[in-house]
Amino acid sequence: MPSVLPAIKRKGLQLLINNHLKAHDMRRGDRDALRRILLLLMQYAVTSTQLGKITLEVDQDESSEDRLTFRILDTGEGVSIHEMDNLHFPFINQTQNDRYGKADPLAFWLSDQLARKLGGHLNIKTRDGLGTRYSVHIKMLAADPEVEEEEERLLDDVCVMVVIVMLLRQKFGILSLAS
Repeated sequence: MPSVLPAIKRKGLQLLINNHLKAHDMRRGDRDALRRILLLLMQYAVTSTQLGKITLEVDQDESSEDRLTFRILDTGEGVSIHEMDNLHFPFINQTQNDRYGKADPLAFWLSDQLARKLGGHLNIKTRDGLGTRYSVHIKMLAADPEVEEEEERLLDDVCVMVVIVMLLRQKFGILSLAS
């Protein structure tokens, strides 16, 4: 989220991150798609929030261990019903803007499409004057630590002959003439 930090700072907003997962919990999934979803929604939240804070929460979904929920909560004016129509039909309605720019009309639709590719969906709840809650539910399998260790040991049984050959050359004065 470093790319939204300048805009958050410029507007004087607070950014809170609450990660409720275990410290060493590792998941498998499309990191780039998840990053894009969170970035689009964070940018929208920054644009629609004039005062207050934006919170990013990460939880394990209650329905299944292999599902995660990412929530972005803002204390902005709230997203209008017309703006939420952009979730299913991009560019159908105008989006909010602030003095720094306009919210992306593709943000909701694209975030939902990417979430669906990850086995989930986007849900938006809003209240006028109180803010908006964007919830992204996606499937991310827990990484198997034993498999990770096996993958990291690819070179355990490999002998490095280059070092041995170099030592023999030094000890016995063998010179190699290479062109």
